[in-house]
Amino acid sequence: MAKQARFGVGSNDSKDRSDNQKRRENKTALHL
Repeated sequence: MAKQARFGVGSNDSKDRSDNQKRRENKTALHL
């Protein structure tokens, strides 16, 4: 969130979101 606020809405936005989603999916997979 802080990163988005610093850079504002830009091309980084979607990349960060997809990276975060992948990380979340990996975390979920580890818990399974």
